[in-house]
Amino acid sequence: MHQNSATKRYFTSNIPPLYRYMPLSKIERIESILFNLDLYHNSIHHFNDPFEFKFHAIPPTSKQEFEKYLSRTLISNQFHPKLNRAQRKIKVSDLSKDLYNGKTLIRDKFERFISKVIDGNSKYGICCFSSNRDSLLQWSHYADSHQGICIEFDFKHSSSLGIVPLEIIYQDEYPSINIYSKDRDNLDLLNKSLLTKHSSWSYEGEHRSIKPKIGNHKLESRDQIKSITFGVNSKDEKIKEVIELLKKINFKIPLYKTKRSDRKYELIREPLPN
Repeated sequence: MHQNSATKRYFTSNIPPLYRYMPLSKIERIESILFNLDLYHNSIHHFNDPFEFKFHAIPPTSKQEFEKYLSRTLISNQFHPKLNRAQRKIKVSDLSKDLYNGKTLIRDKFERFISKVIDGNSKYGICCFSSNRDSLLQWSHYADSHQGICIEFDFKHSSSLGIVPLEIIYQDEYPSINIYSKDRDNLDLLNKSLLTKHSSWSYEGEHRSIKPKIGNHKLESRDQIKSITFGVNSKDEKIKEVIELLKKINFKIPLYKTKRSDRKYELIREPLPN
């Protein structure tokens, strides 16, 4: 993932401790993190929000602007990478004719074209984290109804080639993106579309690592794994299973178990022997 400009703004401030809620039923994923330092980056098609990667594409100001955009990016790099220059020129002309009636943009065809842009960019892999370790809802939704775990990570010193989670922006409107600007950084499309969610999700305090392909991407050091917390409903045998994994690699980190508060709707962390 080309994160250079995005990570620069992150390195000017402190990345908070981040947490990943996981079910213990997927013990192979946990083993992969602890043994191989692999964090799985999934497709947005597997996420639980139907509004993922939605944005408002600002219509082109002219037919010429649209044709320059097609020639510069989509035709040469994404939809038809094997076409030569003459073939690309014909394809640009054909697409332009299809979307324009004379000089007037046909809006519904433009919307379908933008859907293809979205599909073309859905190849990216995403790994999600939270800045909140005590979220009752996230323990329920992502950690198997409090039977799973919450792993704490420290990304403060990640390099631009490592895993650098970026903070989600929460708002009520789709982000507006001008995809035609010549000097447009490709991150503009990715950041605004993949890092914007509806404000109703703000309780998650989400941060995302975005990579150019779906699959495992490595932590730079096991030291980036700071602690593991077990849910209030975690089974003893599952806790022992994780502890045995840690012993196999001689990796000692703080372990915690949550319990219900006696007075409020909140969780209390208590240390476990390691």
